[in-house]
Amino acid sequence: MGNQETIALRVFHPKQQAPTALQNTMLEEFIREIVGQSSLADLRMRFFGIPDIEAIAGRITGRIVDSYEQPRDIVIVAFENQRPVAYTDIARFSQQPGTAEISMLVRSDRQRRGIGKAMLQQVVCELRAEGVKQIESYIHPENSKMKRALQKWGQAQELQDVQFRKSFREGEIVYRLGLEAKNTQEMASHPL
Repeated sequence: MGNQETIALRVFHPKQQAPTALQNTMLEEFIREIVGQSSLADLRMRFFGIPDIEAIAGRITGRIVDSYEQPRDIVIVAFENQRPVAYTDIARFSQQPGTAEISMLVRSDRQRRGIGKAMLQQVVCELRAEGVKQIESYIHPENSKMKRALQKWGQAQELQDVQFRKSFREGEIVYRLGLEAKNTQEMASHPL
């Protein structure tokens, strides 16, 4: 980032604590600030409609129970000059222990600064350490910003050992990111 602003990432584990624990209360405040400072157009693409800011924050920590969404296993918040500007949340699939789903939101006025890529790199590190083999991300078909970002990140030197694949399912674009090193997979498919 050429603009000399300081970016820091902070990792939260909301599912490991009570929904009303101090860490989760702080996390909810960060999420409300990020969502509240994002454009309506970006929110529609990210949440497939107009979001309820309070419900988003509460579902992530488990304070608001939702039959469709579980509390998140990991949330990474990006701070620029000590202000929350982006977050990515990660949910592990209980029926598929080697797979996790990620979602990401970078404030509209802070996009295209490398924040999303930095969060994705942290996600890859965190999930590899937990033995996750694949990440899935569901993208609204009209979300051109996220599609461009994922295409660009798929070519990034810092993420060269991650396999990016795209498919379509039920009106959404599904990106699958393979976390096993490419060389290991290539060797497995081409035995000596």
